[in-house]
Amino acid sequence: NDGASMTAAAGDISIGALIDDLKSEDVELRLKSISKLSTIAKALGPVRTREELVPFLTERDDEEDECLLAIAGELESLIGAVGGEEFVHVILAPLETLITVEETVVRAKAVQTACKVGEAMSASGIGKYFVPLIERLARGDWFTARVSACGLF
Repeated sequence: NDGASMTAAAGDISIGALIDDLKSEDVELRLKSISKLSTIAKALGPVRTREELVPFLTERDDEEDECLLAIAGELESLIGAVGGEEFVHVILAPLETLITVEETVVRAKAVQTACKVGEAMSASGIGKYFVPLIERLARGDWFTARVSACGLF
């Protein structure tokens, strides 16, 4: 998903520009847009946030630690934008990627945000989505995944 469908239906030029800026090669533009993720999510609504924005963020392969850190923090703002505790688990997908990056501050922020997501989940959601996340990380090949799993307890 290249974000074009998000842009086309967002309806607002400024929202479309923010979505486009998420893909920009300019780090400052990406950071500006990342800081507005909650605005983008509000414009898209819960279903499109879950089905388009979160997968888009999961698929992003940003190499700038500054952007990764910003995303890790801003994902917390999507907790209320995905449609409630029944759907909040979708935010774990981009966090799982961020939790395993090499940069310590990014991992720490992603773990912190994942814990906030966990707090917003129902008991059944914890068992169905959060515990398996911890198990995957704990069994990970890389030290970064295993050390991050410890932070989720």
